[in-house]
Amino acid sequence: MTRGEEYEGHEEPLSGEDLRHIEHEKGFMKHDLRRQLREAARELRREGGTRDTVVACRVDAADLEVIDVLVESGIRTTRSDAAYWLIHEGVKANQGLIQDVRSTVEQIRRLREEAQTRARRYSGEQQPEGPTEPGGY
Repeated sequence: MTRGEEYEGHEEPLSGEDLRHIEHEKGFMKHDLRRQLREAARELRREGGTRDTVVACRVDAADLEVIDVLVESGIRTTRSDAAYWLIHEGVKANQGLIQDVRSTVEQIRRLREEAQTRARRYSGEQQPEGPTEPGGY
């Protein structure tokens, strides 16, 4: 944009000061984006590499708006990255609950295996080799 060009949505031409301010902001945004990319790369290395498991989920309009704001602001680079980040932060913030649920799931697995063993003994079936998978037939 050169001196005197009109800025979209404004009727008056931009002043030289306005243009300098815009150029300064563009430089700041580029610097901030580089910083965020470096941080994201460090985070990936810390977490042991790339994220290659895809999980599809439906979100409501309010959650999608949050994801889009994170992308539009440059805080996250893509919708996928924003969704990952929100999930990751949610997991970190709920470690106590997750530990409790893991403990409960382990108890459920033990009880399921015990119930299956008793049922096989009762019916005279052979014991399967190795652990059984939940829902396996």
